[in-house]
Amino acid sequence: MSNRKQDLKIGLMSDLHGSLIPFEEKVDVVGIAGDIVPLEIQNDMLKSISWISGKFVPWAENLNCQKVVFIGGNHDFVFQRIMKYKSQCSSYDWENEEDFAQEIIREELMLPKKVVYLQDGLFEFNHRKIYGTPWCPELRNWAFYKNSEELNEVFDKIPEGVDLLITHAPGRYVNDTGVSLENYTLPEYGCQELTDAVIKKKPRFWACGHVHSGNHKITGFWETDVANVSIKNENYKVAYEPLVIEL
Repeated sequence: MSNRKQDLKIGLMSDLHGSLIPFEEKVDVVGIAGDIVPLEIQNDMLKSISWISGKFVPWAENLNCQKVVFIGGNHDFVFQRIMKYKSQCSSYDWENEEDFAQEIIREELMLPKKVVYLQDGLFEFNHRKIYGTPWCPELRNWAFYKNSEELNEVFDKIPEGVDLLITHAPGRYVNDTGVSLENYTLPEYGCQELTDAVIKKKPRFWACGHVHSGNHKITGFWETDVANVSIKNENYKVAYEPLVIEL
């Protein structure tokens, strides 16, 4: 009997900004690399929670897959504000927030078992390791911002042996994933600290977003395949299909 792992089919997307697109292809896992909440309600915690419960979760449950794994992005203030609220009324050890962020968000938003939130966390499914981290540089007034020292610390927690790394930020000068291919006047938005961590930790595949029109083609970077999986263009219009890979 062969011990070879059966390929896992994964659909990847990012930067929904409220656009819950039809995705009927049958996959094992759908991975979403942040910026989920609609722009017009991103600063309203109650409306964001209502939208996640009333719109996002039913959409995710109806996707033709076994699991939906998602992270936050710099527009997803709601997840950070839930964590801040819990920190003010609980006895959790907040020096190790990543140990319980997944559980807190699941409980507060009443996420079903099919829908998994990751914040510097690892999820294992069918012998594959999926790790998600939302942090971005140079966005001090947005959600999930950290400075360079903090980014080095948090990205150092990415374990080795990860099959799929999901980040909101792209890498810096990583195959144009962080460069707008629609508007070359925009700066490079990649993260150097994340790039260094990927070189060190060597995940098999790296899915990112944030820069809507970054390079969506799968390309090799050191020992990792990488692609930007945003579904929107620079005008916040749906312009790209979800990327389907096998691991």
